[in-house]
Amino acid sequence: MLQELCTQSAATLITKYYAPVEICDSEQTKGHALGVISKVANSKYMRIVKPEREVFAEVDLIERLGPLFKFRQRCCVMVLLKRS
Repeated sequence: MLQELCTQSAATLITKYYAPVEICDSEQTKGHALGVISKVANSKYMRIVKPEREVFAEVDLIERLGPLFKFRQRCCVMVLLKRS
């Protein structure tokens, strides 16, 4: 699920800044993919994410060669503090 969070965040960046159409409407772009994941490298999971934690994705575009995108992604886990 953490990998999916990062993947969807990267897809949002591609859609917002590099989509071939101005408005990404699923009816207009039906059947066309903006991207396909070809590789995940150096994936490390440091700890289990517990239900009381929030997860944030940091996604940076490192390189773009035509239709190919390379991202650096990181998931951050935050503890929610309960106020009394």
